[in-house]
Amino acid sequence: MSDSTPSRADLEAQVAEVTRQLTALREEVAQLRAQLELRDRAVGLLDEALTLQATADPLTGLFTLREFRHRTLAEWGRFKRHQRPLSLLLVGLDRFERIAALHGQECGDTVLQGIGAIFRAKQRRHDVDCRYGSAEFALLLPETTLEQAFLVAGQVRRRIEEARFPCRDAELRVTASVGVANAPGQHPLSDEALLRLAEAGRLRAARDGGAQIVAVDPLDPERVLRRDASPAEA
Repeated sequence: MSDSTPSRADLEAQVAEVTRQLTALREEVAQLRAQLELRDRAVGLLDEALTLQATADPLTGLFTLREFRHRTLAEWGRFKRHQRPLSLLLVGLDRFERIAALHGQECGDTVLQGIGAIFRAKQRRHDVDCRYGSAEFALLLPETTLEQAFLVAGQVRRRIEEARFPCRDAELRVTASVGVANAPGQHPLSDEALLRLAEAGRLRAARDGGAQIVAVDPLDPERVLRRDASPAEA
């Protein structure tokens, strides 16, 4: 009867084979983990892209109007709870349609991108800005009085007036009409009323020649409460 006990060489071969299989399995598990990490990273990037697409204007990088309204409601809730001043700027580019008519839509987009950069550069951490219309922008200023809002509006207007927007063989310049509205503590204004007042100021500034900042009287929107004009327009 033959001896069926495995030899040492057979045992070493079996151990080597098991070790090889375990090594291969570990490598396969590591590859699967890496694939899962890549998938999770891709899903995260896709979520970020979708969120950005839903909340940011692709041309200017500012918030969309929908996201701005959402954040305005949140700020208005804080304003009512704490009764701290809240201001709003509406900024319209004067005679902007002439740029596209004379130089083309590409140059118009270049100007809008530059305006977006100006807003992002001037924004405080808690301010909320958006592209409000085709050539209009909004800036919500929490914890800001009317006097302070005029200072911010003046800075924004000057930055816009001083900017140069090169496109093709042209160096474009624009001015802005700014409407300012303020809701001081314990003020009965609603968020929609605040928006209407800022819009009334912007329209009045544009109607009176542009390149100026206007706040209208909450009790009589036809009456100018305060006006700051560009030196060239004063």
